[in-house]
Amino acid sequence: SCLLLGGEELLEHCEQRLGVKAGATTPDGTFTLEDVECIAACTDAPCLQVNYRYFLNVTPDEVDALFDDLAAGRRADEVPDHGILTRVRQRVDAGRWSGHGGDDLAVPPGQVR
Repeated sequence: SCLLLGGEELLEHCEQRLGVKAGATTPDGTFTLEDVECIAACTDAPCLQVNYRYFLNVTPDEVDALFDDLAAGRRADEVPDHGILTRVRQRVDAGRWSGHGGDDLAVPPGQVR
């Protein structure tokens, strides 16, 4: 949906505005621009994500305002500092249920029944 609703154009706008191509970081280290295929917000495309916070139905003018605000240190209530982020990968062996149930789980969780 993002592709069909202006995602490519929005990415190009971001590249021009920040002066970097997707995959690069601005010289001051403030912004890193990434091109992703999907962030699972199809009904509200085009959208973008900043420090794991979603912005939906985004226009180029809204992107400009967002970049200005972030560069000025505004929107801290909306977008927390990046800090240290980790990715946690869970490995679930075949025949086991994922989740917090433990080995003695007698029945599958409700959402998988």
